[in-house]
Amino acid sequence: MIDPAQIRVLSVDDHPLLREGIAAIVNNEPDMLLVADAASGSEALLKFREHWPDVTLMDLRLPDVSGIDTMIAIRAEFADARIIMLTTLRAMLKSSAPWRRAPVATCSRACLLAIWWR
Repeated sequence: MIDPAQIRVLSVDDHPLLREGIAAIVNNEPDMLLVADAASGSEALLKFREHWPDVTLMDLRLPDVSGIDTMIAIRAEFADARIIMLTTLRAMLKSSAPWRRAPVATCSRACLLAIWWR
C-alpha cells in the first residue's frame, strides 16, 4: 500500500546500474517511494500514465526519444508534471537550446552522487 505522505518517484535512464542506484537512494528515504523505472522515453510515458508519480528523474539522453522530447510529451498530457533532468555536463552543454523548454530542474549525475553521499 502506498502511503499518501510519500513522494512517488519515477526513474528514467537507459543504464541499469544508474536506475538501481537511484532505486537504492530513493527507497532508503522513509518519505520517498520508487513507483516505477523505465529504460526509454516511450516506456517512461507509459509508466507515467500508469503511476502518476509526484517526481520524475529522467536522463537527457535516452535510446529512442530524447529526455527533452519525453518531458514535452509527458507535460503535454500532465501539465503539472515535475521532472528533474539528469545528465552529464557534456550532454547538457551540447543541448543548451532545449533547456529553455522548462524542465522543473536539472541535476548532473555527479550532483546526484553528491546527494547520495551526504
